[in-house]
Amino acid sequence: MSQRRGRGRRSREDQLELAIRLFRQELIILEDDESFGECRGVQAMIWHLARETLKHGTALDLLIQGAVADVTSDLYAAETPQVQRLAQFLHLWFRERKRVIEIAAVLHLDRSYVGRAIKGPALTLVAQRFLSLAQQEDPAEESRRVQEARHLHDQRRSRATERFTVMHGSQGDVWDPQQTVGRRDAVHSHDAATTS
Repeated sequence: MSQRRGRGRRSREDQLELAIRLFRQELIILEDDESFGECRGVQAMIWHLARETLKHGTALDLLIQGAVADVTSDLYAAETPQVQRLAQFLHLWFRERKRVIEIAAVLHLDRSYVGRAIKGPALTLVAQRFLSLAQQEDPAEESRRVQEARHLHDQRRSRATERFTVMHGSQGDVWDPQQTVGRRDAVHSHDAATTS
């Protein structure tokens, strides 16, 4: 890794490398990563996700999703086959979670060529966009795709909360163990009364 520039600030190359390391990581891994925790855009996303359990990891994940969608859309708009291959790579890498050897087969290209000439440039473009979004005051204002990713996440969370409420008979988001104990005690005392 290249040296940090004066006073502990990371070089642009270091930042890109750190961003790329976040790609395709599980939420629990992203939650523990502190590389971009102080960035304005990450903080803005965390604020929006205040009720989440893994809010830091989710914020990073949503910014990555937005960056991938932004870059992929721009690349598909290009007319050159090489640029469109970058878009295809990103789709297969992020959406379908394929490995380089599988992507090479789909694109009918040599694996080493994909690893050298496609993977690096494609992931660097996403990392650049991620860094740009992470520095924004409000990434969802900057990127419609971040806004869409956040909206989709909110919908999923709302549905999960509804399912939890139905399954547990709770009136809110939070499971109250005392309610369960109270219900169980009431059932047991009723059973004891009917058997005596």
